[in-house]
Amino acid sequence: MRDLELVADCSRCAGLCCVLLPFRAEDGFGVDKAGGEACHNLDDRNLCRIHDRLSGSGWTGCVRYDCEGAGQHVTQATYAGLDWRSGAVNLAEMAAVFSVMRVLHSHLAALDPDSAAFVETAALTNGTPEDLLALDLGDLPGP
Repeated sequence: MRDLELVADCSRCAGLCCVLLPFRAEDGFGVDKAGGEACHNLDDRNLCRIHDRLSGSGWTGCVRYDCEGAGQHVTQATYAGLDWRSGAVNLAEMAAVFSVMRVLHSHLAALDPDSAAFVETAALTNGTPEDLLALDLGDLPGP
C-alpha cells in the first residue's frame, strides 16, 4: 500500500479533471468551461495539447491543480484502463467515482504511510465503483 501514487500522472489518466471539473478564466484556466464538458485543449487520446506550455499560455490553474493521483487510479485501477470516450464507461458514474477517489487520495496524503489509518484508507481505494460510491466519506480513519 505504501507505493500508492499520491501525485498526478496525467499521462495515465483519461483527462478526468479536464472533462469533469468546471474552469474559470479568472482562476488561471484560460477560458470558462462548464463541468462535464471536455476542455478544448484535450486531444482524442485524453492528453493536453498544451501541457508543455501551460503557464505561458494562461493555464496556471492547471499547473497548480493536483488530483493527488486520483485520476490515474480511477482510470487504470478502478476502470482497468477504460475511459469515458469508449462508451464502455458511464461518464456520470466515472465522475462520481473520481470525486470519491479525490477525497480518499487527499486523506491519504495527510496520513503517515506507516499508520494503520493509511493502510485502511488505501485498501478502500481498491473497491469497485459500487463499493466506492457506497462509502461514508465522513467516517474515514483518522491519524
